[in-house]
Amino acid sequence: MRRYPPPAILAILALLGLSFGLSPSARAASPSAKAAARTAKAPKVELPATVQAAFRSAYPQATIKKVSTETEDGQSCFEVESLDGTTARNLIYRPDGTVVETEEAIAASDLPAAVQKAITTAHPSARILKAEKVMRADTLRFSVRVQVGRKRHQLVYDPNGTRIKATRTAAKGAGKATGKASEKAPKAGS
Repeated sequence: MRRYPPPAILAILALLGLSFGLSPSARAASPSAKAAARTAKAPKVELPATVQAAFRSAYPQATIKKVSTETEDGQSCFEVESLDGTTARNLIYRPDGTVVETEEAIAASDLPAAVQKAITTAHPSARILKAEKVMRADTLRFSVRVQVGRKRHQLVYDPNGTRIKATRTAAKGAGKATGKASEKAPKAGS
């Protein structure tokens, strides 16, 4: 019968990257190799000069925190996450420097009265966790994350307090949003 080293020694050897009887492919799939792969950073996205100029012109005091790419209407765009004083702002730009969307963090007290009333009517015990003013094209919306008990909801309203969208997200302490119980409110006038 073959004797194997005690588990404590195996753990030490695993930390050192050594193994007993493991093929190179098995060693590559070891926990330490997986951890190294998770911590590897994504390649840095270079912001085109046109986008950088547009951003600096609009927000000269802001600090760029992160830049990433995404697709909007079939076109590759750049998302700029920034901080301007204490105001967090995410912007999506086309490569030519045109703004597609602006999301700006606001205080719950800065939500229009109609939106605040709509939230308290629909969810009387809701606690507002995050509020954003979202401008896309010429359309202003307010995106609000609320918590009711242990459930969280992402709500979107127009300035008049009409709910555009409501999505239930993961419960507090759970992982990512589930997307369950998603619903769209009827459009005004229909």
